[in-house]
Amino acid sequence: MSCHDGDCRVVESTTLGECENEKHDPHWPTIKVPLVLAEREVQVNVEALISLDEPALEIKRIKKKVFLEQCKLVPVDFHGKWVTKAKLYLRGFIRKNIEYATADTSPTNSAVCGRILHTTAHVPFQCVTEIRFGKVKPELSSEKVEEFEFLGQDEMSPQLEKTLFSHEVFFNEQPFCELVKVRFHELDMGEDFDFDDDLPRKEKTFRKLREKIVMHVTVKVLQKQQVPLPWGHKDDDDCKDHDKDHDKDRCKDKDHDKDHDKDRCKDHDKDRGKGHKKDC
Repeated sequence: MSCHDGDCRVVESTTLGECENEKHDPHWPTIKVPLVLAEREVQVNVEALISLDEPALEIKRIKKKVFLEQCKLVPVDFHGKWVTKAKLYLRGFIRKNIEYATADTSPTNSAVCGRILHTTAHVPFQCVTEIRFGKVKPELSSEKVEEFEFLGQDEMSPQLEKTLFSHEVFFNEQPFCELVKVRFHELDMGEDFDFDDDLPRKEKTFRKLREKIVMHVTVKVLQKQQVPLPWGHKDDDDCKDHDKDHDKDRCKDKDHDKDHDKDRCKDHDKDRGKGHKKDC
């Protein structure tokens, strides 16, 4: 819309006052980085029964990968704002790719032919483990709420319609996890066997696979915290000692200059005579 339509105007204008601020800077040069609070190897015991698409003659290979879907820290003991003990909740699944050999419907008395098939299964797991922290601990500040009541005009009862509140909220960094490595010890056993008379002796197929797994999961628990830089920590005594050493060196330089002037004057007197001694 153009200005000729009569709608070209200032809609709103406000003069803003300056807001005051309070200084909360660190005393030393400081960085904020993830700190390793703990690194634990957690043993998880899992048993699973997996059904195969076709009867299997034997298992050829099993490839495994671990996916963590949950790694949550629940504090249970505090010392001030520092967490000294917590429970770590783990949940995820093992992705298993099972390769197996099948048996054809028309084997001979001395041989069995078949195909190599695969089944991919997600085996879930979950557990809870306790962590006691050492020198490096999670930092969690709690919420502070204060409530003040007032006495009524009769000085005998409180004022129900008047209350003063003071509320302070801290926004903490959430501890998080990092998957480091996994170790497996596993026993696989076939179930639901089918004894086919057409198969050669000692050969049989199965449709289910029972797995007993001992898994060792290593995880790191981290939290972003402020860390002072090492070169920022200088005590007052160190500064004083540095100033003293600097003053001593400066005095030595002055004494050296005086000695140098005296030597120059002596050499000058020998060459030009004693009459120029006053100039030196």
